[in-house]
Amino acid sequence: MDEANRLLGTALERTGFAVAAAYGAPVQDAYRSRPGAETVDFSFLVSTLLFRIVGLFGGETPLVEHRLSGQVDEDIRRLFFAWAQGNCRISEADPVNVLRPWGSENLDLQRVHTCWAAAELLEQDQRFRNKPYSDGSHSSAQRAAWTAYLKAFLRSRFMSGLSVEFFSTTYSKYFLSVVYNFMDFATDPALRESSENFITLWWAIWAEEQIGGVHGGSKARAYPRHLLAGRPTDNLPWLYTGLGECPREAWHPAYLPMVTSPYRLPGVVEDIARNPHRYGSFAAWTRNLGVAAAKFSDARYSLSSDLTAITRYTFSAPGYVMGASIVPRLPADRWAAISSQNRWNGVVLGDSLDARVYATPAPKGGRSTYNAVLAAQSRGTQIVQRLPSPFSRGTGDMAIWVGPRLRRIEREGWIFVEGSAYVATRPVFGGYVANPTESSFRLLDQRSPVIIQASARLDYESFEAFQAAVLAAPLRADAGEVSFQGLGGAGRLRFFRDSDRRPEVDNKPIEAPAGWVLSSPFVRQELGSSMVEIGEGSRTLQLRFD
Repeated sequence: MDEANRLLGTALERTGFAVAAAYGAPVQDAYRSRPGAETVDFSFLVSTLLFRIVGLFGGETPLVEHRLSGQVDEDIRRLFFAWAQGNCRISEADPVNVLRPWGSENLDLQRVHTCWAAAELLEQDQRFRNKPYSDGSHSSAQRAAWTAYLKAFLRSRFMSGLSVEFFSTTYSKYFLSVVYNFMDFATDPALRESSENFITLWWAIWAEEQIGGVHGGSKARAYPRHLLAGRPTDNLPWLYTGLGECPREAWHPAYLPMVTSPYRLPGVVEDIARNPHRYGSFAAWTRNLGVAAAKFSDARYSLSSDLTAITRYTFSAPGYVMGASIVPRLPADRWAAISSQNRWNGVVLGDSLDARVYATPAPKGGRSTYNAVLAAQSRGTQIVQRLPSPFSRGTGDMAIWVGPRLRRIEREGWIFVEGSAYVATRPVFGGYVANPTESSFRLLDQRSPVIIQASARLDYESFEAFQAAVLAAPLRADAGEVSFQGLGGAGRLRFFRDSDRRPEVDNKPIEAPAGWVLSSPFVRQELGSSMVEIGEGSRTLQLRFD
């Protein structure tokens, strides 16, 4: 215990006071972002972990016995005060900022968490509770303001698909980790309950969109380097359910709040994850925020409350999960960048972490694309098309990507893939050229939409029978539209090129069920409702944000 306190004290010195001194700045400036400097704000993960250390080992909660030394405990609180004194203003806890995230959605919530956490720590300590902040407030008022703000934020996201950066392979862990802190350590019982409901709903949506512990639905802010094997939860499914793998590289510090929390999945959520196909294949619909209400300014995005623009559609069948974000054809600047950045659509198979097939443009001159594609989907049939400038930004060449360990055969313009399910993919016209070093196939005509067709193995006698069915399926294209007769009851999927017309299935526009934010056999929420029902049959769980 003494050695742990010594190491923590050294870490505090190196990551707090020493950083400020290195810049010739007073302690109050520790961890502030500086233009042109490669530094990270104190609110990014560091405060999450330090607050959790006090929560676990500081004697304030019954989770673990008191193990922090008095000096280390004081140094942590002093560092929080040094940062919060100049960075936390009660005026910024205005509920209007719920739809005006600072920096990005996960950065904003981490920053708010740091203000809230500082107030929680300082109000508990007579050495700090009466010290004024730069705006003249004290910790009691700060705690009340940020607690109220967090309740409003969580309620807003609870009623709108949970997040803008939905299932990001990079940022989901940072976003969720602070909600775990609210759930485990908030002194306000209502905030604890709201946070637990939020986390449970996140895992319920994940449970119906995963296969073997790997999320298969559509994603935002999924960076190209993570696309083949990145997961928004890494090792957590294995820890909670035993599903999937637990790779050594998955142990990121951001998972420590989840790993050290007493929270466990409710039985009904775990049942969904373990046996999603007890009644066969199914579709799940989710509405999400993402349209910009105004331009990015004052380091803040401005989100419209519109829930009609982004429809996430996921189809889950034995052996695969396919997902698409179905959005209207809008210029890039009509979207909040945190919504349109690196959108991912495609299909994930159950063979391995990299068992997936998808079509997306590579980023050009950077690591990100914005509003790069339009997608349509019905059951296991998907069509994806690259959007040109000015509708998109940062888009390089469109390519089809196939997991390197999946068996594939090229035949009559199609790439056929065999794994836990069967998949076929091709550009509608123009053909492709293979890049074997990247397991990708670059489109020779960048205007061409890409078809991805997935089918459960049990639907066909053999891989050859699946190939024959795909080759026989009617595929038509002209200057205005593409149509493909999808397999397995998907219907005739029509995709309109260079048009604002919504894609159709059997001559009807693809739209989420009217009047619902969440709609699936397992997760249901009416539009405008603060109640979600999870489960099916007689075993259900109701989550409320009253």
